[in-house]
Amino acid sequence: MIRKSKNNCTDSLVIYKQALQELHSGNVKTAYVLSGPETFLVQTFRQELRKFLKLPEDWREQPDVHVFDCDNNLSNLDWPSFLSECRMPPFFLERRIMLVKKSDLFARALTNEQQKHFAEFVELLQSDCPLLCLFIEDKIDVRLKQTKAWQKLSGVGLYNFELLDEATLTAWVQKSLTQRNLSITRDALNSLPSRCENSLARLQSEINKLQLYCTANRVTTIDVKTIDSLLQADLQANVFDFLDALGNKNLSAALSKLNALRRNREPVPVILLLIARHMRELFLVKNNATGGINAWKLRKLQEQAGMFANQDLQQLIMFCADCDFAYKNGILAEDAVLDFLLAKIFQTDLPIKFAEN
Repeated sequence: MIRKSKNNCTDSLVIYKQALQELHSGNVKTAYVLSGPETFLVQTFRQELRKFLKLPEDWREQPDVHVFDCDNNLSNLDWPSFLSECRMPPFFLERRIMLVKKSDLFARALTNEQQKHFAEFVELLQSDCPLLCLFIEDKIDVRLKQTKAWQKLSGVGLYNFELLDEATLTAWVQKSLTQRNLSITRDALNSLPSRCENSLARLQSEINKLQLYCTANRVTTIDVKTIDSLLQADLQANVFDFLDALGNKNLSAALSKLNALRRNREPVPVILLLIARHMRELFLVKNNATGGINAWKLRKLQEQAGMFANQDLQQLIMFCADCDFAYKNGILAEDAVLDFLLAKIFQTDLPIKFAEN
């Protein structure tokens, strides 16, 4: 069965648990596609699969494993070599294992030649060939022909892990800290997901940092001051501060944070998604639809919502979708998309570079 998560909700966690349960029950698929902005779930499932298959930490150390690293360029996937490796019988394991990283196979339209190779690959997967393929992708496009064809196959899996909602993340943080014999104040707990861009991977890293600090200083309760002192230096260049600058209509700060994000090579699609969500939250708060938003974040959103008119927020939400479309279809160059959006938010002129044909 093919599974993909929808919006920022608990679906990703449910899907992860279901996939893990299937794996541990012995229901191993011939191919997995793992994708989405919640990289923690992607990497954790990959590790669980590695353990189940009894592979070493470095997959390449196992002779029956072949790794293809495509660097987000499908042209880097040598199809004849890939298909040849898929057909090769295993020597030490029950299956021949292919690990394909960032191929963009399910993110971009295929050429006629690539379609033929993909059809040949699918035929292999549906045969009795002792094979297991794992694709680790940055993103997938469910509208593409090959993705739709994949969804109709039996014995394969497609798992697109979106970011979790704040309520789920808050509960996860609380449980993680309790297991470490640490307590946390309500304001500190409510602030952590937003500070970590609602990313489980980032939260896991920051919780580990907090635990080390608390152990070294014999601290048992984490408060906002503790979080500020430990996390602020690392988070000065993250999306959290960038969104605050947008919400406060501080152009100088927004440009500064945006430049920092670019230096850190933050993925443009993720930033666009978070901006759109932030504008939507501002719109909801401005219209008194505040259900599910924690008190710490609500106070900030209420202050920022006063900077925008209702109509402006509605237009900005739609404009975020337009920018996403322009970026994914090559109309705007990567460096220009966010500049274009900032120019709209601040109603000012910024130098925009359109993509070259």
